[in-house]
Amino acid sequence: MKIGIVGSGNVASHLARALIKAGYSIAGICSRKLSHAEALLEEINSLAQTAIATDRIENLLPTDILILAINDDSIQDIAQALGKIAPKSCVFHTSGSTSLKVLSEYLPHCGVLYPLQTFSKDRKVDFSSVPLFIEASDEPTQELLRSIALNLSKRVIEMDSEQRKRMHLAAVFACNFVNHCYVLAEQEMIKCGLDFEILLPLIDETTSKVHTLSPRQAQTGPAVRNDKRIINLQKSLLGQPEQDIYQLLSDNIQRICYDKLRPYKN
Repeated sequence: MKIGIVGSGNVASHLARALIKAGYSIAGICSRKLSHAEALLEEINSLAQTAIATDRIENLLPTDILILAINDDSIQDIAQALGKIAPKSCVFHTSGSTSLKVLSEYLPHCGVLYPLQTFSKDRKVDFSSVPLFIEASDEPTQELLRSIALNLSKRVIEMDSEQRKRMHLAAVFACNFVNHCYVLAEQEMIKCGLDFEILLPLIDETTSKVHTLSPRQAQTGPAVRNDKRIINLQKSLLGQPEQDIYQLLSDNIQRICYDKLRPYKN
């Protein structure tokens, strides 16, 4: 089975390697910038010696499957173009928040293959442990997608577009916003002449705790204790917008702390 990948970023890079490791053949890499497609192909060339690099999606055709690992805003335009030049193609996208309908409006055989993980090109990821969320337009495509997903990961979950949007939102809070807080913490460490590395044991313990405690149970700090003196002191050390971020997070921690005995609302 030959698979073409549209995109050359972090997701495309890791997905290409995982597909090759699982025994699939990469037909080619397509990117708006040919140099980006060539760079990714060079990275995986020893694994995909017959693949091509191109900046024209039609050069990947015909192929068994096309996977769109691209910016969310570009998915509909590519789907519309494929609907005209290859309406019978089987096409998947890898977005967490983009609906399946964005594809199915133009393509009868389509699906979503969303990996719940943060990817950086220079950092290896064990794809077999990455949860994969799948959805498809029809049962045969769903079976094909499920088969591919199970060859890539030990954890495959069927989920519709509405559920996936909410799950992706949770991922943004758990990963992207948390990492931004690391950036803010690093800024403060630099101001006092210390390396960010000193915070790593604290970060590791905080992360480790939520393997055995709920996030609400694991919450500590001045906001939970309602230590107003420390809160005001720390706010005074910050400029804007960091001061507003500190206050907003503290207020929300206290709100949830006071409601901690109540169940989550659906």
